[in-house]
Amino acid sequence: MMVLPKINYLFSLIPHKPPAAWFKSLDSNISQFLWKNKPSRIKLGGASLPNLQHYYWSAQLKHMMSWFMDRSDSRWLAIESYSCRPRQLASLPFIYNFHKIQFAIDNYSVLNTLMIRNIGSLSWRSRGIINFSQLVKKDIFKPFEEIKKHFEIPNKEFYKFLQLRHFFESLKNEGKIRMELTGLEELLLSSNSLKGKISAFYRLLSSTSVSSYNALRTLWERDLTVSFSDDEWCRVCKQTFPKCTSVAQHEQNFKFIHRFYLTPVRLHRMFPSLSNLCFKCKSEVGSVMHMFWNCDRVLSYWKEVHSVIQKVFELDFELSPCIYLLNLYPDSLNTDIVYALNTLLYLAKKCILLLWSKSEIPSVRMWFTQIT
Repeated sequence: MMVLPKINYLFSLIPHKPPAAWFKSLDSNISQFLWKNKPSRIKLGGASLPNLQHYYWSAQLKHMMSWFMDRSDSRWLAIESYSCRPRQLASLPFIYNFHKIQFAIDNYSVLNTLMIRNIGSLSWRSRGIINFSQLVKKDIFKPFEEIKKHFEIPNKEFYKFLQLRHFFESLKNEGKIRMELTGLEELLLSSNSLKGKISAFYRLLSSTSVSSYNALRTLWERDLTVSFSDDEWCRVCKQTFPKCTSVAQHEQNFKFIHRFYLTPVRLHRMFPSLSNLCFKCKSEVGSVMHMFWNCDRVLSYWKEVHSVIQKVFELDFELSPCIYLLNLYPDSLNTDIVYALNTLLYLAKKCILLLWSKSEIPSVRMWFTQIT
């Protein structure tokens, strides 16, 4: 009962981040001490030793919580606020590319260029507008009249409003902005007291598996115009690594769900001289969804694949990108059929990739060749 509070006290005072290997070594030494260099006994709680790295993170998050609280009596907060100017402490946890921003501020030429081109939102900040959430309602940017009335924004700020709205819509369309807080962020922002917060953060970190798949979920929901339930998205993620021995299949599934492929849109961003139109139809923008599904020529290929699968397995289900691209099958399918479909659809997508940058489209005959 006395050891853990002492460790947490030390964690709260460590000025530098310990290496991950240090935590693993510490956990190993504690386990060896408790179990006398023998394997831990699961039925005696051997798998329930405290995660010291989670306790370290929780101690740091407790201090971070002070950034969002009104603690004018804290001198160290004043020092930290001064050291991170012109940024605010409360904005630091939400800056994902901090190292790039730090470079811009430290570089005289870059900083002055940014200052000259600054849209000048200080007048908005002086009226209490700090976060985008104050300007958004149900995922939609509020009208200028509503913002003007609530924050007393003058009419001359209308162009600035258009700039901010365009920036917000661009982030939203590219799936680079979240509309909801995570459980960790809610806990970080929702309390006025630091009492008991290490335990609260530890419980949250130990019970929640934060995954990069959540950001992918937003992108796929946007492109497919669907809303996955937690159970459905969990099934999609599990199907990324189906029960098979094919490393190539696992690799392709992983690359597909993470959208690794160089579409015409991505190539155009990298090399503006290249066209962003689809390699196949030459008439529509070549996004991920268009290249794998929405292109009329590619969709005709999927219709042929769909017809064969329905005939062979005597199934009746719709031609859906959720099924053919993300392997989200109907619940009625048995395990053997799911196993077979995983391989068949992997090979169907492989045919598209083999002709990725060519104008021709795959055929069912090519698909049969891959199967055999």
